[in-house]
Amino acid sequence: MTGEATRARLHALLAEACELEHALCCSYLFAAFSMRRDLAEGLDWRRQQVARKWASQIYHVAAQEMLHLAQAWNLLTATGGGAYYDRPNFPQPARNFPLNVALTLRRFDVATLDRFMIYENPGEVVLDESVGASGLLWPLDEKYAYDHVGELYGEIGRIIAEADPAVLFVDDVSGQRGQHLVDFYDIIAVTDQASAAAAIHGIVTQGEGSSGNRADSHFGVFSAIRNVIGGDGFDYALPVGDNPLIATSALAPSTLASTRLSDAGIRVTMLTDPVAVHAVDLFNDVYQLMLQALAFLFVSRTDEAAHLKRVSRCAIELMITVIKPMGEAICRLPSGLDGANAGPSFELRRHVALPTQAAAAIAVIADRLAQLAEHGALLLAQDGIAVGPRHQITGAVANLRRIQRELVPDQPAQG
Repeated sequence: MTGEATRARLHALLAEACELEHALCCSYLFAAFSMRRDLAEGLDWRRQQVARKWASQIYHVAAQEMLHLAQAWNLLTATGGGAYYDRPNFPQPARNFPLNVALTLRRFDVATLDRFMIYENPGEVVLDESVGASGLLWPLDEKYAYDHVGELYGEIGRIIAEADPAVLFVDDVSGQRGQHLVDFYDIIAVTDQASAAAAIHGIVTQGEGSSGNRADSHFGVFSAIRNVIGGDGFDYALPVGDNPLIATSALAPSTLASTRLSDAGIRVTMLTDPVAVHAVDLFNDVYQLMLQALAFLFVSRTDEAAHLKRVSRCAIELMITVIKPMGEAICRLPSGLDGANAGPSFELRRHVALPTQAAAAIAVIADRLAQLAEHGALLLAQDGIAVGPRHQITGAVANLRRIQRELVPDQPAQG
C-alpha cells in the first residue's frame, strides 16, 4: 500500500477504536451509576462494602477507557489525524462492530457483566457458555474482521510497524499530549513507531491483561465480580430502565411512559418524568462540553501550556465532580414508567468544535459553564426531588460554578 492508503486505512481503524473505547466507557459508567450504595437502598453492611468496592473498580475501568480514547487521539494526531469522539447514540446494535454484541446502557447485573466480559475478552480465553456469546457476524468487506478489541489494536499496530515512518508520521508533534498537560497518568506521547507500539501495548494490557496476569485487567476485574455475583443471587442495582431516552412530543401520549424497542429491536426506556427529563438533558450537555474540552487539547497547536492545563483540568473536573454525581442522582429519579428509575442517556447532539486558539476556547467553555449552572439551578427549583439525589445535584451545580471560576480566575463567575 502507498503511504496515503496506509494512512487512510489506519485512520479508519483508529476511528473505530475511538468509537469502541468511548462507548465502552459510557456503558461501564452507566452500570456503576446504577448500583445501590446506601443501607436505605436495601443493602446490609457487608453488601454495602462489596457494592462500593465493585463500583469503585468499575469507575476505575471507565477512567482507563477514557485514557484509551485519549491515547488513540495521540495515535491519530501523530499520523496526521485529529481527535475523534463521534459515535452512534445508544443503543448500538450488534451489527455496528464485529464483536457481535450490542453496545447498550444497562444496569449492573450478571447479564451486564457477561456483556462486559465479551467486550474485553482476550483472544485465547474461551468464555463459559453461560456468558452467552453468539457466533461472529462478519462485517462489510471494507472493515477489518475482529472478535475482540485487542485484535483490532493488533491490526493497527501492524500497519504502523510496516509503514514508512517518514511518510506516516507528521513533522509537527505539537499536538501530542503527555502527562504534563493531561491528567492521565499512563498516557504516552506518540512520535515514532516505538512510542506508538508502547501506547498500543498499554491499551491492550489494561483491557485484556497478559497471558500470565489478567487479575488487574478489565477482563480480570469483570470476571472476578461475575464469579461472586453469579452465586450470590442478590440484586446489587437499582431498578434503572434499559437505554433511557428522553421522550419527544412526536410520540403519542399513550406510548410516552413505556418501555419500547428501538429500530434494531433493543429495549429502550422513554423518560417522561419532568425532573428526570431536565436532569438527563443537563447531564448530556455537561458530558458533551467535557468531550469538547478534552478534544480541544489534542487539536490546539498553542504553546501556552498554562492555558492548556486549565482546559485539561476543567475536563477532568467535569468528569469527576459533575458527571459522576449527576449520573448517580439520575439513577435515583423516577423515569415516568412504573417500576423503572431514570438513567443518563449519554446522548451526543449536533455541535461544533471549540476554537483552536486557547483564549477563545476558554471564553466559550466559561460561557457554557455559566449556562449549565443556570440550568442546574432551574432543575433544583423543581419539587419532588428526593433528598439524596437533590444533595448530589446541588453539589454538581456548585462544582460547575467552581470550575468556571478556576478556568477564568480573573473574572467573576456568572449565574
